Amino acid sequence: GGVYSALISVNQPLFNRVRFSTNYQQTLLQNQVYEYQNQRTVNELTKAITDQYILTFRDQEQIENSREVVQLLSEQLSIAERLVEAGIFQRSDYLLLSIEQKARQADLLNYQTNFYNDLIALDTLAAVTETPDTVILEPPSIELLVSNDSSSRFFQQYTLDSLQIETAQQVANLIYKPQVSLTADAGMNATTLTNVQRRMGFSVGVS
Repeated sequence: GGVYSALISVNQPLFNRVRFSTNYQQTLLQNQVYEYQNQRTVNELTKAITDQYILTFRDQEQIENSREVVQLLSEQLSIAERLVEAGIFQRSDYLLLSIEQKARQADLLNYQTNFYNDLIALDTLAAVTETPDTVILEPPSIELLVSNDSSSRFFQQYTLDSLQIETAQQVANLIYKPQVSLTADAGMNATTLTNVQRRMGFSVGVS
């Protein structure tokens, strides 16, 4: 003996093609948004790395130019010292030249510090974990691309935003639209398996 019971219910929406199509379009649009956002992130990172490379390369050029100036002043200072000893050059002029050399040496030190800091920032952006002791950057090769067609990122952003608003409005309208569903229930309730088919029943309806 015992109690034997079971219940199965089915609810199938009817005329659901428009709802399915709208939800499908919303899913496709969301995927496009994700792809666009990923590509925009890549573009922004590429631009950040490019800008940082140019900045670091400029530091390198400033170091090279400053070294040449310091070397030239050192040579002039050596010549001026001999001219002072020979009585041809004024010592006051020699001291001014020495001050100028020290100022340019301080500039060189600042450029070297800037280069080191900017190089670390560049390595961080480019995910470079180890920086060699000696780094010589190649001159950047930059190609300017001007795009005025509909594939520009600003137009894409505007288009995706507009489509998202339109699709969201369509989904919201479907929430308040009456929906017809086919419902079916089948069940069994018996205390014995004898003639159990007489204890089974079902119902079908539309809601």
